[in-house]
Amino acid sequence: MCPNIVPNASAELDRFVAECLDLFKSFLLARTSHELGDRLVDSLVDSTLVTATVGIGIRIEPIPIDELRAFKSVYPDFVIEVFHGRLVQRWNDLLHKIVGEYLDLHLAGTRQLTEMKTRQVKLDFRDACPLDKQIRAAVLRSFDFDRYQERFRLVDCILGGGTDIRGQAEHIRRHIQIRNAFQHHNGHVRTEDLVELGCNELVLLDESGTDQPYLAGSRLHLCVPELDKFRRSLLQVVHQWKQ
Repeated sequence: MCPNIVPNASAELDRFVAECLDLFKSFLLARTSHELGDRLVDSLVDSTLVTATVGIGIRIEPIPIDELRAFKSVYPDFVIEVFHGRLVQRWNDLLHKIVGEYLDLHLAGTRQLTEMKTRQVKLDFRDACPLDKQIRAAVLRSFDFDRYQERFRLVDCILGGGTDIRGQAEHIRRHIQIRNAFQHHNGHVRTEDLVELGCNELVLLDESGTDQPYLAGSRLHLCVPELDKFRRSLLQVVHQWKQ
């Protein structure tokens, strides 16, 4: 184990690895279920109407099979974007938890969190909450509002990842921007996103594993090879932190 890592932080890394593996397995199962359903939809005659009960007392009106066939091309993108977003959220949660563990050590006088440098916090002496808990909450809240790259650098500095993970770290940073694009801009690449990443285009793997460039204004299309590459980058960084 890395001499910089404490047992609780190591346990958080292990939990993240397990969650990452479970999420990817769930994604593959969801995708496989969709592909099997595709075959069923394609086998139905054009005059078929489909209805279903989707909740207690909620039954959808009959849907022509053509409408389902039209939707099946949209669903795979929806599924992969959902699971991609969950991976990014788990990663952000991990950074928060790691800093929280080392902040607790600092407040307990066990290990100084000098990597944090300076933070401004406001204390409310009218609040019945103990001051140390107010400080902890305020520092973590401040950390959560830092830019992603600053948050990553802090955790990497604490755990001593160094230059060995530079390539994987940069790949993860691109996917943070990709998730923001899906969440806030309907998956479209903005010029400011490329400026933030210091590049002229975003390059993602397509379904055949071939590099596909995306320029400003284009809509991103996530494929399984790219999601798997992102997942592997996350796991490789965590592995390096534990060395």
